[in-house]
Amino acid sequence: MHKKNKIVTLPYSCKLNQWDETNKRLRKNHKKYKQITESIKILDTRLQNAIDDLETQEINYDLDDIKEAFLNEAKENRIKIISVSDF
Repeated sequence: MHKKNKIVTLPYSCKLNQWDETNKRLRKNHKKYKQITESIKILDTRLQNAIDDLETQEINYDLDDIKEAFLNEAKENRIKIISVSDF
């Protein structure tokens, strides 16, 4: 006896729905990525401004205080900092 292979095809609408779901996830991830990137830019700007202020005012600040302020700011913006090295 000769067996025929069965070919199963998905309906076009099912493929579209799957593509739509993937597209939604990608857009959602991109939005999160943009928010995180913006938060990092803000943190970087604030840190750079603080460093500039320190250089122009020639005031001795405790480096630990600066690190703590930076880490607190990151925490408020829900950014996980793995480590902060000395300048």
